[in-house]
Amino acid sequence: MNDIKNISIEGQLILKPLLCYEPICVNCAVYENNCLNDLHQMRVQKDIIFIFNGYKITILKGFLFDGASIPQFFWSTTGSPFDFRFLIAALIHDALYASELLPRKEADEIFLLLLKYYGVSYYNRNKIYLGVRIGGGNVWKTHTQESITEARNFVKTEKS
Repeated sequence: MNDIKNISIEGQLILKPLLCYEPICVNCAVYENNCLNDLHQMRVQKDIIFIFNGYKITILKGFLFDGASIPQFFWSTTGSPFDFRFLIAALIHDALYASELLPRKEADEIFLLLLKYYGVSYYNRNKIYLGVRIGGGNVWKTHTQESITEARNFVKTEKS
């Protein structure tokens, strides 16, 4: 897997940041003590289908993700985790990680290729990729059968 070929997106990438405007908002009430605003998450507002390199990945409305997991310390050299050049790659990567529909290494390689496709410089995309390879294993290990099943309610993948 060296390059992105035949990429298409069906549907618009419409995200809603989960921000609180009241002392007790709907997000906090639904997710109890895990305030989504504190987790800097966003919710996909419309179903999105990504097709590339023989993959069809469908991410359904309601999927939660946190942008690119770039520590704030690195934002000045890499960019914000909510930079549009990172968002599609991060969304697909988070969906593949959460659902474990593909092996971790393959999900990471897709992430790297998407960063390249969306114009992230060689230096930055490889720095981000290295961070994912180093830190992603810890995230992968925290998955439970329940969390994987929940993610699979929002993420589907198939070879085309």
